[in-house]
Amino acid sequence: MLDQGSAVAEVIAEFRQHRGNDRITVGVTDESQVGPIELELRGCNAVTHRNLGWTVSRTAIGRLFDLTSIHLQRPTWQSLAALARHADVSAWLNQHFSPPSPADQQRRETDSHWLTQLDQLLAEHFPVRMSDPLPSRAMTELPKACEIGKLITRWLAPFATKELSISEWCAVVEKWLSSIYGFGWQSTSDDLPMRDQDDVSGDDVELPSVDLSDPARVRTKAALEATGRVLARFGALNEALDVPVRGAAAVEMLSARLAEVRVQEPRKPDSIDILGWLDLALDDAHALVVNGLNHPYVPQAVTSDPFLPGSLRARLRIADNDRRYARDVYAMHLMISTREKVRFIVGRTAIDRTPTPPSRLLAAAEQGDIARRLRHLLGGKRSTDPVSHQWDRGPDQSKLPIPSLPAASGSITSLSVTAFRDYLICPYRFYLRHVLKLRPLDDVSSEMAANQFGNLIHIALENFGKSASRHEDDPLRIERQLLEHLHQYVSEQYSHSASASVAVQVAQAERRIKHVAAAQARRIADGWRIDKVEASVGPQQNAKIVVDGEDMYIRGRFDRIDVRIRDGKKYWAILDYKTHGVAPEKKHLRKTDKGVEWIDLQLPLYRMMIPYLGIDADPAHVSVGYFNISEKEVETGVNEANFDAQLLIQAEKVIHDCVRGIRQGDFRPSEERVEYDDYGMILQTGINSRGRNSAAMAGIDNASGGL
Repeated sequence: MLDQGSAVAEVIAEFRQHRGNDRITVGVTDESQVGPIELELRGCNAVTHRNLGWTVSRTAIGRLFDLTSIHLQRPTWQSLAALARHADVSAWLNQHFSPPSPADQQRRETDSHWLTQLDQLLAEHFPVRMSDPLPSRAMTELPKACEIGKLITRWLAPFATKELSISEWCAVVEKWLSSIYGFGWQSTSDDLPMRDQDDVSGDDVELPSVDLSDPARVRTKAALEATGRVLARFGALNEALDVPVRGAAAVEMLSARLAEVRVQEPRKPDSIDILGWLDLALDDAHALVVNGLNHPYVPQAVTSDPFLPGSLRARLRIADNDRRYARDVYAMHLMISTREKVRFIVGRTAIDRTPTPPSRLLAAAEQGDIARRLRHLLGGKRSTDPVSHQWDRGPDQSKLPIPSLPAASGSITSLSVTAFRDYLICPYRFYLRHVLKLRPLDDVSSEMAANQFGNLIHIALENFGKSASRHEDDPLRIERQLLEHLHQYVSEQYSHSASASVAVQVAQAERRIKHVAAAQARRIADGWRIDKVEASVGPQQNAKIVVDGEDMYIRGRFDRIDVRIRDGKKYWAILDYKTHGVAPEKKHLRKTDKGVEWIDLQLPLYRMMIPYLGIDADPAHVSVGYFNISEKEVETGVNEANFDAQLLIQAEKVIHDCVRGIRQGDFRPSEERVEYDDYGMILQTGINSRGRNSAAMAGIDNASGGL
């Protein structure tokens, strides 16, 4: 379909060489073709006017009705977030959080925006029904998200009352719309039977209305006026039809009625009209291009109707398939015979690449003409040259540039132990994550991400390591304590009303906890004891490495430090919890044609931080590794790393090279594919650039030439 839009633009470019825009008309047989055609013509600096207009459902007003109807029928946090994202509702809510004075502007900029908090609520706590209580941590850390929930609930409270008649609901809807858009639009609906609102429950939410004075909001204002006319019509509904319904049903019914209403924007000077098929025969433009001369759009046919079959339509002398065919043949002949230039575009495939047969009207001709048309459709080429768009000045410039990064020289004085791995993967992504602090936020998923699932188990183990039971040697008692800490965290973070996917993941975590309890009991039996959990190092402890005579501070939190006394000597183990069963060597090293290279430096950095952890011991008596927490019992347990001296020397060199690159501002994007890429949208990975010609489209031409 996009290629058909390009074909229309090519024909228009040809027509515009000899005549003005007011003498050119574009015809469409399917309304879905209008958008791609408008986009193409806008790229050619051509102004268009769609005579079909827009249905109210495709305007901001229609979208507001749809989102409100969905939320009233099933009030969830997801439906509330969708409603809050509506542009006008969002602007309205922004005024609620506006600072009371310019002096508070700086404070507001440092505060978390309400929409970010709402996304965090969905991404981190997975609430479902709004009637269920939120977890305590969400209420403490995300107060603006909770406030948004209460604000919208009060705003929609009038719809949650007892059943009212449809005419009464029209008055409620008008007042509800006025809370967003003000009262200026109501001039067309003065006949509404405004009722006393005192018996409608819910407190009014007093906020300034959204400004509609912007000329770009013409369509929204037209949709509001159309909505006012619909409300006026239903406000005067016959008593026999004015039945009592619930608020959600009333909004849904009005939304369905508004979907049938069309609005138009004023025609701009020197614009090209876009008309529907039935309007083309009456148009007086000198040049005409019709897109989509395909079945089943022209002629339309009704193949089955339970109440009015074709035979009954013919006997009643109402529109049937034969009459539609004759009407469209006549219209097509009228177009051809009354214009200087006429071009018909036949699509070969739909937007999903399924074949679309040509219209049967092409066979309404002499035998020789039919054969010529068929040969042209099967093997013909588009005769016009591709047009140049304002956004398409060449194959290289059609790509969006990757954003440049501000200079960070001297601003990075400390690094976390995990940051080195990110720099090895991609320096550009390292900058986005560790300097600009950009983090992905998925507010759509209903299940915990891998890092969230890891935190679930990690915090249970952390709290166990801080408790008096950390030296327990009975696996059953260890399991009971771990599960208690797990469920306490679940209650605080997710509550018992989170999504079903979270409940399944919690059950999976419980099964892994059983494996951990058995491994921990074996660890205790082997003489090891938990000495510290969540020990940290950083600038406060003067934890650093020296590169080229300059200090680079290292930050790190160590999940667990174990100690064992054997033969009068202390042995230490620095462990990192990992919710997988992979050995440390496989996570840190990669074999290449040039040998073994480091891809993660976490454990070598752990070894370098030993002096800052208060461990006074021979490095040979300190081991580093993973406490693997796998779904398989056989893979769960302590897995110490075995790096020889040569590898550790190589790791130190790589660490120093990373620090040098960061200091020199080397943040070039990696050319290698990044697995689990959080910044693919910024770096445009995995996105195919749009083809602009037949070569870029691999020889596929989706539009036949003009007939």
